[in-house]
Amino acid sequence: GKTDRSYGIHVAKIAGLPANIVTRANELLAQLEVSHNGSVGTKFDAKLPGASAPQMSLFTEYIDHPAIDELRQIDVNAISPMQAFDLLRQLREQVDD
Repeated sequence: GKTDRSYGIHVAKIAGLPANIVTRANELLAQLEVSHNGSVGTKFDAKLPGASAPQMSLFTEYIDHPAIDELRQIDVNAISPMQAFDLLRQLREQVDD
């Protein structure tokens, strides 16, 4: 249901997501709140009457990384849970390097 706050951001912070991601999420939430309340127009507002505003992207930049390419090639329905765990560990090592 509808809520007046985003508790997901708070949970993400507690879960240890990087501070820059939590900060960005709070910025986007503030923009959405302003846009939804109609107080101030944002760059995401539709320009034409009756047109819907485009959906905002949470990630404004895409940084290419070999781990992302490898993730795209995985058939998650064809690997065992143990293989998935091992693959996750290997990908984590790639990201940490």
